[in-house]
Amino acid sequence: MKRKTVLYILFLITVLFIILSADESRRPLILTGDNLRRETGSVDGSSLTIAADSGYSGRLAYTWNYMLEAGSYRIGIEYRTDTADNTLYIQNNGSTPVSHCLNPAFTYEELPLVLEKDSQEILFEFFYNGTGTLTLNSLQITPEGRFYQDAFFLIVLFLLANIIGVCIYRSRRFQTASIQSKMILFGLLAVAFVSSIPLMNGALNWADDLCYHLARIEGIKDGLADGQLPVVIYPEALYGNGYLNCMYPNLFLYIPAVIRLFGVSMAASYKFLIILFHMLTVWITYAAVKSAGGSRKAALLAAILYALCPYRFTNLYARGALGEFLAMTFMPLLLAGLYHTLMGDRRKWWMLVLGISGLIQTHVLSAVIGAAFCILFGILCFSSVLYEKRYLEILKSILLTFLLNLWFIVPFLYFYKKGGLWTSALDWCTFSEYSLNLSGLFGSLNITDYRTLSLGLPIAFCAAVCLFAICFTAKKDSIHRFCVILFVLGCICTFMVTSQFPGWPLMNIGIIEFLFKNIQFAWRMLGPASILFIFAGCVLLYRLDLIAPYRKGIFLALTAITLLSAVHYQPEDFAYQNYYDTTTVGHQSKLRGIPRGDNTIVYPFEWRPQGTMETDLSTMPVFSDQTSVTVHEFAKNGTSSILEYTCMNSGQTVSFPLIYYAGYHASDENGQELSMTPHPENNTIQIALNGDGQLHRIEVRYKGLKSFTAAFLISLLSAGLLLYRLLHMHIINQKHNKGVFHG
Repeated sequence: MKRKTVLYILFLITVLFIILSADESRRPLILTGDNLRRETGSVDGSSLTIAADSGYSGRLAYTWNYMLEAGSYRIGIEYRTDTADNTLYIQNNGSTPVSHCLNPAFTYEELPLVLEKDSQEILFEFFYNGTGTLTLNSLQITPEGRFYQDAFFLIVLFLLANIIGVCIYRSRRFQTASIQSKMILFGLLAVAFVSSIPLMNGALNWADDLCYHLARIEGIKDGLADGQLPVVIYPEALYGNGYLNCMYPNLFLYIPAVIRLFGVSMAASYKFLIILFHMLTVWITYAAVKSAGGSRKAALLAAILYALCPYRFTNLYARGALGEFLAMTFMPLLLAGLYHTLMGDRRKWWMLVLGISGLIQTHVLSAVIGAAFCILFGILCFSSVLYEKRYLEILKSILLTFLLNLWFIVPFLYFYKKGGLWTSALDWCTFSEYSLNLSGLFGSLNITDYRTLSLGLPIAFCAAVCLFAICFTAKKDSIHRFCVILFVLGCICTFMVTSQFPGWPLMNIGIIEFLFKNIQFAWRMLGPASILFIFAGCVLLYRLDLIAPYRKGIFLALTAITLLSAVHYQPEDFAYQNYYDTTTVGHQSKLRGIPRGDNTIVYPFEWRPQGTMETDLSTMPVFSDQTSVTVHEFAKNGTSSILEYTCMNSGQTVSFPLIYYAGYHASDENGQELSMTPHPENNTIQIALNGDGQLHRIEVRYKGLKSFTAAFLISLLSAGLLLYRLLHMHIINQKHNKGVFHG
C-alpha cells in the first residue's frame, strides 16, 4: 500500500474519531434554577426560590419549548418543597398537560416521558401554590437513546464528500485540466466555504423570520410522515389542527425535511440546506456569467461578489428570509437564460426555464420580479427576436415553465381564488415606508451584525465599469447590448430603493399599488440590483481594453473588500455558556423548538381561514351538547381522525380538531360520504351526528383534490422529459465540450 494511501486512511479515521468524540446527542440537557424562565422568585446561586411571604401563587417558572423525537426520556427534578401542592406540568404540542405533584419527602425525583411521535413543542412548567417555600435546583432531560443523529449524518456527509473528491481527483478530465482551471475550482469551493463560516458553530443563530421557515421544514417532515406527497397540510401545526402549506414555494425545503425524518436535528438539517445553496450559488453564478460571454476570470469574480454580497448575507443571517435567499441563487441563471433565448445561443433556452422555475419554487415575489425582467427584456429585444425568428424558443420556454411548475400553481391559485383565507393580514406595510437614502447605498462593512442594507462598494464599482464601458466601447455586439440592458435595469432597481423614487404617488394606481404592497419593502430590490450590476460589470471588465492593465489589481481589491464585508464581528463566540457547563450552547440549541416570542407568529394568519385563532382551537373533538354524546373511541394521527360515539338527541354536531381546508373527506361506518361544514367560530371541520342512540363511527381523512394530483404528475413527467433532453444534449456535445475544468 502506498504511503499516501496510508496517510489518507489515517486522516479519515482521525476525522471520524473527532466527530464521534464531539457527539453530545446522549448527554442530558440540564437546566439549573437560574436558567429557567421565571415569572417571579429570587435566584440564589444556581437555584430559584419562592416563599409564602411573596404573596404569589401561579406559574413560577417554565422552560423554552423543546423539539424532541419520538422515544423514551427520563425527567429528573431536583428541588425542595414544604407542601405537596406544587406541581410540574408537561405540555406536548398543546395537548392536555401531564401533571406531577412535587413530593416534600424527596429532594430528587425521576419521571418517565414517552413520546409516541415527534413533538414540535415540549414545555415544562412549575406552578407554586402560594404556601410554604419552594426551591428549584435543576431540571434534567435524559434520552434513553439519542436526542438526535447529527454525528452519523456528519459521518455520511464526510465520507460522501471524500468519495466524490477522490472520483473527481482521479478522473481523466481533472488530471488533464490546466492549473488555472484547477485554481478556479478551488476558488469556487473557497467562496462557498467563506459564505458558510457563520454556520460553523453548534448553535442555530436567531434571525427575524427564522421561526416561520423552520416551521415549514418541520411541517413538510410531518406531512411526509403523514403520507402526503406533495405536502399540502402541515398536520401537527396549530396544536394538530393543521395549516395550509401550498401557498409558499417549498420544493427545496423537502431536502431538510427528509433529513429530519432520519432523526437529524433541525439545526443540522437547516444548515445543510444553506451550505448546499451557498455551493449552488457559486457554481450557478460562475456558469451563468461564463455562458453569457464572460471569461473565466470574469465569472469567478462575479461568483465571489455575488455569493458574498451584503444583501445576500442580510437576507440569510439577519432577516432569516429563507425564500428570498434561495431565490437569489437562480437570478444569474434567469439572466443567462434571457440572453440565450433572446440574443445568444438559442439552443440554451432551457436555462431560462430553469431560472424562472427556480424563482417560482423558492419565492413568489422574486418570481414576479423575474417575470417583469422577462417582459422588459422581451420589449427591449423585440426587433432581434422578430428578425431572428426566436418565437419557438420563447414558446417552448413559456410552456415548459408552466408545466414544470403546475404542481405549485394549481393548488396556489385554487386556494387563493377560492377565498376565505385571511389574506388581508398581508396588508401591514407599503412600499415607500421602507425606502433608503442614497447616501446609504454604498456601505460595505458592518461590524455589529449582518444587517447591511446597501449595494456595497464592489457592486457600485461594477456599476461604474458598466457606465465607463458604455461611454468608451466602440464594439456593440450582442453581449455588449445585453450588458447595457442589465445596467439600465440595475439603475431602475436601485432608483426604486431610494427615497427619491415617487412611490407614494404611484401607489394611487391600482395595479402598481397591488404590486408594491406585496413587495412590501423597497430594499427588496437590492437583490436584483446586485446581480444585474455584478453580471454586467464583471463581463465588461474583462472585455474593456482600456482597463486591461489594471484587471489583476481590480480583481484583488474587489475580492479583498468583499471578504472584509462578509466578516461578522463578534467580541466573543464561546462554545460553552459559562465555565461550569458540561454541554455546549450548540447542544441546547439543537433541542430548542421553533423560536417563539411576543412578536412571533409561527403560523402566519394569511393562510388560515378568516378569523382562525389558536385560542379557539382544541386538541380534542368538541360537541354542541356534550351531555347527549358518549365517546367510545377517538384517535387522531396527522390529518386523519376516527370517532366512535353514541348520541341520544338529534340535531347535534361535532367539531374535529382539524381546520377546514379543501381536500378533507368524511365517511361513516358504512363508507357513506358525510357532509362537512366549517365551524362558524374557529373554522374546524363540523359534522352532524346521528342521534338514534346507536353506535356510529366517523372517519375524517385528508385525501387532497384530484386536480392537485394530476398537476403533480404532469410536472413530474415534464421534469423527467427535460432531464432526459439535457442528458441527451450533454452526451451528444460531450466530445465538443471540454467541461468545467477546461472552461
